[in-house]
Amino acid sequence: MSRIAIFATVALVAAVAFAAIPREMLNIPQDLARYKAQAPLAFSWQNCGDSSSTFSITSLSISPDPIKLGANITVQGGFKNAAELNSTSWNQIKVTLQKKVFGAWVDIPCEDNVGSCTYSDPCAMIASYSNTLCPALKPYNVPCQCPFPATQFSAGPLSFFVKNPGINWLTNGDLRLTVAMTRTDGSNLGCFQVAVSISS
Repeated sequence: MSRIAIFATVALVAAVAFAAIPREMLNIPQDLARYKAQAPLAFSWQNCGDSSSTFSITSLSISPDPIKLGANITVQGGFKNAAELNSTSWNQIKVTLQKKVFGAWVDIPCEDNVGSCTYSDPCAMIASYSNTLCPALKPYNVPCQCPFPATQFSAGPLSFFVKNPGINWLTNGDLRLTVAMTRTDGSNLGCFQVAVSISS
């Protein structure tokens, strides 16, 4: 058997093994990758859209890093929206939330609309949180409901308390969040990815 075939076989076995990781493994606290000189070494973000994307993050920071549950965090950021977002053009948000388990990124299943979930009608979903979002964003003149005009926004620094929600998998470790937004015609409206660490 050639080296390429051996490598392909090992990679396939590893992929199947990690895909079959029991849900309970997500609940085990993990050492942060930064302490092993592995990625992610710190909080990071990146856009992951394509040439058709009209939404993108322009800046994002968070402190402290790692985040401590049951304490205050401070967030500052900005985004650019090149075309109006409304209930007609904005069709879906797909969220992929992963936790690094023994060095591999593992998807966190969607349960009670938390985890790796797909949300239809984003404008209606955002409107359901307007009582919380609007007071927080109003001082920065950032709209909190659809339609979102074509412009560039920035907000912060914004400090708030993050309580421990008591979710089993939300323990020490590295998390990676990917948010992909699509239009009604299926094209990519925008995509961004955030890597964040949690430490007690």
